[in-house]
Amino acid sequence: MDVSELDDNDLRTLLCILQKDHPEALAAAIKTMNASDEIPFDDLTFTEQEKEEKENFDVNAKFEQLKEKKGCYLHYDPSSAKLKLQFTSTPVHNAIGFYSSPTIPEFKYRKNFGRADLIGNCASGVAGRKQYYSGWCQFIRAARAAISSEENASGDTNGEFWIFPRDQDSQGLDVDIYAYDAMAEYQTVQLPENMSLKDKIINADAVTCLPRHSSVFEEVKKMDLNRWLVRANNIGSTSRFTVAAGPDNPASPALISLVPGGRTSSGGVVEENDDLGEIGAPPHEEEKGCYLQYDADSCKIKLQYSTSRVRDAIGFYCAGPGHTIRGFKFTKNFGRSELIGNCASGVTGRKNYYSGWCQFLRAARALNGPVWIYPRTEGQPGLDVDIYVYYKEPNDQDELDLDGQNSIKLEDGVPCNVSNIDGVACLPKHADFFAEVKTMDMNRWMTEGNTIGATSRFE
Repeated sequence: MDVSELDDNDLRTLLCILQKDHPEALAAAIKTMNASDEIPFDDLTFTEQEKEEKENFDVNAKFEQLKEKKGCYLHYDPSSAKLKLQFTSTPVHNAIGFYSSPTIPEFKYRKNFGRADLIGNCASGVAGRKQYYSGWCQFIRAARAAISSEENASGDTNGEFWIFPRDQDSQGLDVDIYAYDAMAEYQTVQLPENMSLKDKIINADAVTCLPRHSSVFEEVKKMDLNRWLVRANNIGSTSRFTVAAGPDNPASPALISLVPGGRTSSGGVVEENDDLGEIGAPPHEEEKGCYLQYDADSCKIKLQYSTSRVRDAIGFYCAGPGHTIRGFKFTKNFGRSELIGNCASGVTGRKNYYSGWCQFLRAARALNGPVWIYPRTEGQPGLDVDIYVYYKEPNDQDELDLDGQNSIKLEDGVPCNVSNIDGVACLPKHADFFAEVKTMDMNRWMTEGNTIGATSRFE
């Protein structure tokens, strides 16, 4: 073991052990080191206050409820931006999670002094936070596996699983952790801190780690597991434990509650918003295809490949004659994919929103498919837009009566053939865009359109 790999806390712990068990050897080592030209090491020994804190460490109120203190502790190391594990019989002062089980192999307590990295790159930024949430899910998966194997071997479980509140002076993220149990009356419950949770995770079909006070399920009364996972993963991280979990009738899953225990402080059942109701019938008979959606939570324009109508869609296309949408599009990630992000407020956000529409029509054109633009309903997030298409040779379009006009605005709620268009422009609603001009140069049309919205040229 290279001593240079030890941080200050590790060195203090090691020196504490030496000071307690081998004080004479430690004193001789310090004397030898101070005799050299190096910086004296006597400042690494513990003060009386620090020694007292170490001696009383195992009775810290944070861990006093644990029946078994030997196990795996989860903690965040800000110096390396990693979530780490510590297999030990002595509580770790900055631990944020813990599980115990007699099935944990003994070598884990000895190898590298019981230390192991769980996940790295948990620094600031979107990617860093995502890693942090993912680390929590991995920790719960490991705890569930250890406790479940104990139950399978002996028919009983003595292990524990706990979530600890983060110390105010420690770094890290405040999180909310939810478990999904398809067979429970309330499928979704929040896992509380400072409470034994082994039964919650053993029976869970999935867990998610989200930012503290997230309201990702706030407006949802019913939800199947697949949708639950997708929604939670948009802002946090998830881990699924079962291959096919969920109610026998996915269309009618049980109600969910998003407070600890699924009840209010008075013990009453927490009801969420009214049912979202049936999805309105689309203005086309063919429902299998690609739906365009705007996700206000993540400020992204997304695609949903589905064989049936999709709620809150703003656009749709299906494959044209001689073309098909590849099957994996409907199964990979439950048919969901991101088209473009950062579609929030401001000039850049609106520009990305318009650009997403242009990319959507480009994909429809590649499949020779008709496109439908859905008008936004009242209160629905997003932007009202006008979509224009450009034909270099309008008189060659036998199926359309363009009367030599290069630029045409597509109408909402009607099929739009984009297979032969040479360019597309997405603009703010009611934009004054060559309204009285019949013919124009395509370069000028593209430049003007890109100035107030977004355009895409097809070669």
